[in-house]
Amino acid sequence: VFDYYLGDTTAMQARSARALEAWPVEAPDYHSVLSLHAFALQESGDYDRAEAYARRALELEPLDLRAHHAVAHVMEMQGRFAEGVRWMGARTAHWTGAGAVSTHLWWHLALYHLELGQPDNALAVLDRRMQGEGLSELIDASALLWRLHLRGVDTGQRFPALAARWAPYAEDAHCAFNDMHAMMAFAGAERWDDAAKLLRAQTRRIERAGGTNRDMTRLVGLPAARAIAAYGRGDYAGAEALLRGLPPVAHRIGGSHAQRDILQLTRAAAAARRSSENRKLRLVA
Repeated sequence: VFDYYLGDTTAMQARSARALEAWPVEAPDYHSVLSLHAFALQESGDYDRAEAYARRALELEPLDLRAHHAVAHVMEMQGRFAEGVRWMGARTAHWTGAGAVSTHLWWHLALYHLELGQPDNALAVLDRRMQGEGLSELIDASALLWRLHLRGVDTGQRFPALAARWAPYAEDAHCAFNDMHAMMAFAGAERWDDAAKLLRAQTRRIERAGGTNRDMTRLVGLPAARAIAAYGRGDYAGAEALLRGLPPVAHRIGGSHAQRDILQLTRAAAAARRSSENRKLRLVA
């Protein structure tokens, strides 16, 4: 878990491999170790082996939600979106009602719909299945809404409602990954007072010595939050400039490759908006 939060895929794969080697095949929880290693493999880009391990885990235990999660990631990373909708859609009964884990799996299904050009389906998943109040559930809701926003989809009053749920955490600065997703909600809802509170809290966190989150915030969290705020204000050049230097260190914020893709997606959208504005200015001139 800590390897995941630190974005250390090498350690994650090595650790899960050692656990799998040591675990008795006949143990009733062997499927759990298979699914743990499957996720580590897909984060390392070994998608075929990851899927094989996850499917083996599901043969042993069809209700292993970690295995469902690993397969969902493989399909996302390989662009198998239509297959993902079919595969996950046929298995929703296995994981519906499982709390935050369920919300995250619905998030993956919503991403497939979004990639297939079906934003209405993605919004329907959000409205019906992603309304939890826990931090991980707020993160998933922000991640989906911001992706829709980057594509120019009308999200109605969903951002203000989500931002209100994030507001109590605006000054936490306990986890840069959380802060980044809170900023998506604040920027989408144009709650600039909360956005400013978040940025000030991150700055204070950096000024205090020690702690892993200090470096996460300094290297990725604060520039990412500033970039998202800039994008929300229409400063696309500023957003792109802030995000340009993040790829080599983006993993330091933790999370999965699929989750951190939001940084590149925001940068690409900012570049496209900036280019469009420049063309309009040239036409006017």
